[in-house]
Amino acid sequence: MRILKLTSLAVVLMAGSAFAADDLVVTASDNNFEQRWSWTGFSGGLEAGYSWSSDEITAGGAACVFGPDCFANGEGGIYGAFVGYNHQMGSFVGGVEASYTRIDTDFDDASGVSIVDSWALKGRLGYAMDRFHAYGLIGATYVTTDSPIAALAQSDWGIVYGAGLDVAITENIFGGIQYTHHDFTDFADLGIDAEMDNVMVRIGYKF
Repeated sequence: MRILKLTSLAVVLMAGSAFAADDLVVTASDNNFEQRWSWTGFSGGLEAGYSWSSDEITAGGAACVFGPDCFANGEGGIYGAFVGYNHQMGSFVGGVEASYTRIDTDFDDASGVSIVDSWALKGRLGYAMDRFHAYGLIGATYVTTDSPIAALAQSDWGIVYGAGLDVAITENIFGGIQYTHHDFTDFADLGIDAEMDNVMVRIGYKF
């Protein structure tokens, strides 16, 4: 009888240990499932949105072709593509992104100026909470304009900065929204200060 009792006790203890081990495995698996998304890696995708621009002639050789106040506004749809790389360290994410944007912006004045496209190279620094990634960005932008007035059809470099939010949809696909402000001082040595604000919805794939 004593041997039977000891054997029963051993079986109970072994069963309890097995259940505890199973619980540990399930818990670890669940934790891994919740935490396995990482923003580290290369990515690429498409984006589309809307743009608002303003030009002001402040000095220099350009005539005041924008009107009596030397000021013009424009807006229009935009679309483009981006590629980049992020590296996650704990909750912090650093990275770099290059983008091309096709722009359909005509200004509301007699100059006939339109913005054709822009290239941008941006550094990014953000904070991630599992599948959510909020970030700020700053970098350089290169914009090309067109106009019937040859002197106003130019290209030049400026600065770009902004912020964005990305959300993982699946293990590789993410969506997001990004705002950027592009600033140009004395664009193409024309004495024109220009600004452009873009808001874009993005869809991307993380490799």
